[in-house]
Amino acid sequence: MKTEKLVLAFYYAWYGTPEGPHGKWVHWNHPILARGGVLGYHNPDRVIDGRRDIAAAEYPLLGPYDSLDPEVIETHLKWAQDYGVDCFIVSWWGREKDEDKVLEKMMNIIEEKGYSVKVSAYYETVGLKRDVNEMTDDFKYILEKHAYRESFLKIGKRPVIFVYSAEVLEKSFWKIILSYLRSSEIEPFIIGDTRDPAYAEIFDGIHVYIPLKEAKDSSGTALRRLYSRLKNISRTKGKLFAATVLPGYDDRVIRIPGNYLPRKRGQVYELCWKIALEHSPEWIIITSWNEWHEGTEIEPSKEYGFMYLEFTKKFSEEFKKSGL
Repeated sequence: MKTEKLVLAFYYAWYGTPEGPHGKWVHWNHPILARGGVLGYHNPDRVIDGRRDIAAAEYPLLGPYDSLDPEVIETHLKWAQDYGVDCFIVSWWGREKDEDKVLEKMMNIIEEKGYSVKVSAYYETVGLKRDVNEMTDDFKYILEKHAYRESFLKIGKRPVIFVYSAEVLEKSFWKIILSYLRSSEIEPFIIGDTRDPAYAEIFDGIHVYIPLKEAKDSSGTALRRLYSRLKNISRTKGKLFAATVLPGYDDRVIRIPGNYLPRKRGQVYELCWKIALEHSPEWIIITSWNEWHEGTEIEPSKEYGFMYLEFTKKFSEEFKKSGL
């Protein structure tokens, strides 16, 4: 389908600090998990060699921050605007929760300060009650509270909402929910995280949150195969196709034994972008802006500085010039 080429990034709004608006450590003190149990917790109050013990593979250039802090939000928006990220897809965990408050604060700052960055919501399906009415009410809440705003991402007049791991719920659930939403006054454009053609039929667009298995193939063959398949599904069914790029992966600070894809000083990120560009997606999504627990962040870190934002700017410009 034809739409403006955009570069988006998954954004995690769940971090808290004692000095910030949360008034306590949140997520930086993530538990260490093994075999379904908790082995212990990170303790950010413990400082070793000038660094706090946080649940992060790398160390944020800003230090451990509070997601509700307007200065942090504005810094992220400025970096995104300067380095070619058009939209933050904010991980959303429920009505009136902290992530929801960050989403609202972010839109306020965008509209007050005139940033060009848009926002969308990433509807998290993990741990959801299988309740059609409750889920429908969640979407209605997002649409009525946030989606009318100028800074909320839209295709035409349709607000865009992303859904994580769509396949954890039966197709029948999504058919009921989306049928209701499409008959409502504000018709959303819903992009599902799925590889299944039957699920793709239900949604308006498709993406894969993290093609980790494919990205581990350094030849690029597996990722090319995946994106050829997803592109074919989307074109056949008239859906939007968003390709995902990632810089690497390392969740060993929160999971034992964990999973690891070394960054190779940008080689993984560069290959992902190259393959994404080969397949002419409508959009490209970065996993992630700041999922520090899993080591997928492109946000500046002590280890890499602005290297991944510089890469992003270069490839974002290339993407937007392609196919003109």
